[in-house]
Amino acid sequence: MSSSDASDGGDGRSPIPDAGRARLTLGSATGLVELTLLAADFTTIARGTGTLSLDLDPGVYEVVARAGPATVRRLIRLAPGQVREETGFDVPFPAAAPVEGTSTTLAYQRDLVIEATGLGPAPTAGEAGLVIVVRDPRGYDGPPVTRLDTDRLRLLDDHLQPRPGFVAQWKISEREAVATWAGIVPPGGYVLRVELGPSGPASSGPTGDVVDQSIWLAPGWQTIVFLTRGSHGPRLASASIHMSRLGTAWNPNRGGSAEPLELGLWGLRRDRPALAVAPLTSGVARDATVENPMLGIVLAHSLLLEQRDGARLDELLTDLDRQVPGHPDLIALHALADDGPGVPPGNGSVQRGGRVVPVDGVTWPPMLLASYLALVGRDAAEPGTVSPDTVAERAAANISVHGIWTAWRPLPLVEPASPARQSAEGEGEGGGTVARVLAVLAQDPSRLSGFRRADPAVQRVASYLTAVADLEGPDGRSDRFREMNRSRIALATHLPSAVVERAFRTIGAVVLPPTSPRTANGRQIAWRLLLIAAALLGLALLGSAFILNPPPAGSPSPWPTERTSVPRPGPMRFRGSR
Repeated sequence: MSSSDASDGGDGRSPIPDAGRARLTLGSATGLVELTLLAADFTTIARGTGTLSLDLDPGVYEVVARAGPATVRRLIRLAPGQVREETGFDVPFPAAAPVEGTSTTLAYQRDLVIEATGLGPAPTAGEAGLVIVVRDPRGYDGPPVTRLDTDRLRLLDDHLQPRPGFVAQWKISEREAVATWAGIVPPGGYVLRVELGPSGPASSGPTGDVVDQSIWLAPGWQTIVFLTRGSHGPRLASASIHMSRLGTAWNPNRGGSAEPLELGLWGLRRDRPALAVAPLTSGVARDATVENPMLGIVLAHSLLLEQRDGARLDELLTDLDRQVPGHPDLIALHALADDGPGVPPGNGSVQRGGRVVPVDGVTWPPMLLASYLALVGRDAAEPGTVSPDTVAERAAANISVHGIWTAWRPLPLVEPASPARQSAEGEGEGGGTVARVLAVLAQDPSRLSGFRRADPAVQRVASYLTAVADLEGPDGRSDRFREMNRSRIALATHLPSAVVERAFRTIGAVVLPPTSPRTANGRQIAWRLLLIAAALLGLALLGSAFILNPPPAGSPSPWPTERTSVPRPGPMRFRGSR
């Protein structure tokens, strides 16, 4: 912290404040700190990022400097005519990545991570890199990181199959309390499977719940996942994900992309996007997004939440289109940025900067939960945004919230075809099933109690309908159910449209009148009998015409005769006979 009395303001104003007043200038060393000035009665006078300068009445003021979850407070007394500068505010904050200037960084852990991210250029063009870091921020002062910690993690491919050799490829530095896994792999979707549960010297290994976290690897880039170790295993809620060019080691130094990204992630975690937008207003991160596209993705989310700086948002998305085209988080950002009036529905794309950007057919969940929920919400209005029968669709019903990242309970390798789905063939979009099921449930919502142990999607839809029925009561639920449709239910339950449709077919197979399936089978049998009857009638008419109008004598018969239809058998010959 530096403090000085100055003779001029340095901002073009008069070097001396108005008579009887004082001038205060506040600033941070990095330009990333949010500054708030409070009066003696704790009312907010001004707020800014990086710097503040204003003329004030003499008196006592409090400066609150905030970075992420960390806060520094300082009292300042101003005398009449005083010009004072406080420009050294530095607020170390915790971070999963060992970034310089944070409160949880350790130089020896930083060096090990830099070494792990020094992957050489990909042997094949278009490949990607993945680095996973597990560390204990206490370093030498904490328990060592061992194989028991890395055994909690598994890496699955886009078919949800374990990557061979993953467990044995960890590089563990026990004394430094850090473990790293690094490799060059094909780009696309991956799952980082994490087992949660108590850990410590008495623990024999992972014993808790299992969650899957979405990872997306962009061609030509390495994605770096940072996890810190807690008493119950890896802390998913505070995890960080960075990116850097494949062949370029990760840069944790101040002035780069790492510190703004960690602040941006804290802004999303605390639902305070202003913390993430701070680097934009300071100008520190304007070029840093080029070296770390993940920073651009986080800042774009923050700008959308703040509903500000549309020009900067367009610039960010254009840069990301060049750097990581097809990234699920980027597709979601395009959908969010253009989610408003004037967007033509049903065309699977949006207009941005004179370009047509596709936003449909997403097969893999984005890494940020906000991105994923945006795509699922769009699918409610425009089915097909989330591609059916993919991990992106199936994960929606199994979401397990762990901070800002997309995670879900493990999915089966192959989704079994349910009887409801098989019986629904030929029903089109299923709107008729939804309406008929709602009509039955409006009369007797208690029938939903039988789905408490169904698959997660059916449980969620049944729980939502039960809650609505209880809220509206017997007098209002019929009208409320009549207003519902597949899109509204998908939006309310955060499920893709196709998942809601299948859930209603499963519910309908139980609650609809038992004559429904018989009627459907009866219609099929009736059509078959009608076709058989028509064929028999045609044959009968043809025979009648022949009998009533026989052919003239001597004309060839239309019916086959023994002489013309059955040839006389000749001698049988076998191979080799003479």
